[in-house]
Amino acid sequence: MDDMWMLSVAAELINRGTAPESPALGHLEELVRAVPSLADALDAARTGEDKFRLGEALAEELGFAYEESEPFAERLDAIWPHVLFAPRTPVARHAAPNNVVIGTAGTVLQAGDISGHINFGR
Repeated sequence: MDDMWMLSVAAELINRGTAPESPALGHLEELVRAVPSLADALDAARTGEDKFRLGEALAEELGFAYEESEPFAERLDAIWPHVLFAPRTPVARHAAPNNVVIGTAGTVLQAGDISGHINFGR
């Protein structure tokens, strides 16, 4: 298995790399795009069908670049903590409504996108 750190870097680039809320992510993407093989691997991982395999390939390329280029390694070392600990925009999750019917029920209505409780008179 690839280095867990490089897998984490690859996951950030693939999943949040285009998010505008973090300047650190922008710097990370600039660093990666400066290496042609990494830019190609990133594009493939973002657009390809097999995200798992392509993400691992990106992580492997990141590891090679880190080991082979001292300037790349130094910049990644400097940028990564800012990416890792930057505030994150919450991800909206749409779950199916969770309805509980207690007691005898005639007709039951399902209502989505409602916070709190709804009480119908007797």
